Amino acid sequence: MHDIINRAIRGMDKDVFDAKFTDNILWVLKTYQPVCQHFVWLGNTANGNETHANPFHFLQTMENMKQMDTEIKEVIESEPELRSMVSFIDVHDASLFRPHMDFVHMGSDWCTDLGNWLASYM
Repeated sequence: MHDIINRAIRGMDKDVFDAKFTDNILWVLKTYQPVCQHFVWLGNTANGNETHANPFHFLQTMENMKQMDTEIKEVIESEPELRSMVSFIDVHDASLFRPHMDFVHMGSDWCTDLGNWLASYM
């Protein structure tokens, strides 16, 4: 989520940003690959109240968050060894109507519920 802000601050062209973003995702996964048996990658949550009247303009739109998730999934799918060792969990829709701490960060109840849900599968 915060990468969107970095793109705006640096005035980076979207295509340049997308290439750097996907390179960074691949770098992170490849860096941890030798010491991790499996990754669980949580997708981006929905932002807070984009559909309601909001006096502030935030760069983390729902469209941007979904696009970033798509790019992450494409990186995972592009590497056969990552495909078998990364589970991508899309949490966007599940977070749409849950309380947020602010525009982009979920409330503590969401984090607790998500943690309990994940733990129930281990």
